[in-house]
Amino acid sequence: MILAGLLLAGAVFALAGCSPVEGPQMMQARGDQCVEPVEVIRRDHMKLLSHEKDQAVLFGVRNPNHSIRGCVECHVSPTASRDDPSSHFCLNCHSFNAVRMDCFQCHADKPANDYHFHALNPHGPGFGFDSAANSASLARDLESIIALETQKP
Repeated sequence: MILAGLLLAGAVFALAGCSPVEGPQMMQARGDQCVEPVEVIRRDHMKLLSHEKDQAVLFGVRNPNHSIRGCVECHVSPTASRDDPSSHFCLNCHSFNAVRMDCFQCHADKPANDYHFHALNPHGPGFGFDSAANSASLARDLESIIALETQKP
């Protein structure tokens, strides 16, 4: 009986101070609608981004709908700072949930007005990438290279 009373008192004491935790205050996105439903993005955005990374790096296939650049363009303020996670959409939520992210070791962490690619790369995929024009340009370049190679003695 004493044990039951102690357990009950402990449970009441533990639950008395519990209140729902408020999530981080997220900034409003600039777009009208996300590329996926909010529930899907909250739960699976890391899987979508990882899949897109694999497709781009391994196969050269780029899908602007699920690119990290698209997310940053819509969700991150140009004035956001890594030093103040509350001002950065991604870092705000990830720091609240104690999740380490390494996306911005390689990728830009805020929107840019223009994209810089090496001067010798005519195929740099910017936001709004035209894959049909890029494929045609690559095919022409490949034909030129093959023609040059076949002319060698």
